[in-house]
Amino acid sequence: MAAKDMGARRAAVVILGATGDLALRMLLPSLFALHEEGLIAPDFRILGTARRTLGDSGFRQMAEQALLDHLPDAGKRKAHFPKFLDRLRYAAVDTSKPDDFATLKAAFESSPTREPAIFLSAAPALFEATIAGLASAGIDGGNARIALEKPLGHDLASSRLINDAVARSFPEEKIFRIDHYLGKETVQNLLALRFGNALFEPLWNASHIDHVQITVAETVGLEGRKPRRDVADLRLEEVELVHDGLVVAVGWQLVAVAAAFGGGGVERFLLLA
Repeated sequence: MAAKDMGARRAAVVILGATGDLALRMLLPSLFALHEEGLIAPDFRILGTARRTLGDSGFRQMAEQALLDHLPDAGKRKAHFPKFLDRLRYAAVDTSKPDDFATLKAAFESSPTREPAIFLSAAPALFEATIAGLASAGIDGGNARIALEKPLGHDLASSRLINDAVARSFPEEKIFRIDHYLGKETVQNLLALRFGNALFEPLWNASHIDHVQITVAETVGLEGRKPRRDVADLRLEEVELVHDGLVVAVGWQLVAVAAAFGGGGVERFLLLA
């Protein structure tokens, strides 16, 4: 997509939780890569929000350090940093305090956009209040799109509450529920190996596979986040990694080829167990 086309559609992205590990480790470096390749328009703005009192300059310093820490060959790409950092704006917003969204509204109105993209990277318990705050600030519905980073609740009931809350402010076609873990190239390559490899595909079934082993070789910890624990005193971050990430990834490998596709989803999958 040409930069002018993207600029015509969406001139800003709003990151709620912009000082968190996900934003610093993945979102900002990814946005920088788009900037570096000329894939976003010159007037494209990035508005970060979090509870910390930083201001634009403080947020830019944090973002620059994140780029140095997480970009491949960051030292050789520093020439592109200044123009990218100039795109960044910051508003201190505590999403648990409805009055704080007036600050976000003022920051948003100072750089109006035709079709904002909102990335919600926060604890699930804050989703409902955050979406209500966005609505009060007028950053909802219409052409706005919202991406919700998993986990979307901790059980069926809490997930339904979150989905109901977002549905009150955004139409379904504007809602994107994502899991960056399942979008990793390694996981995607497993799908190609499973369904697109003529050598392995006929053998990938219960008659030829004895068992499956999962190794969790995670090198990143909580990275400053406060640990959340469930009733069994297990860190919920650990449960989410295994349940939401690894089990789902393995589940993809254990299904038969879809019998049919239609209605926006898969009609029928069969477990091979």
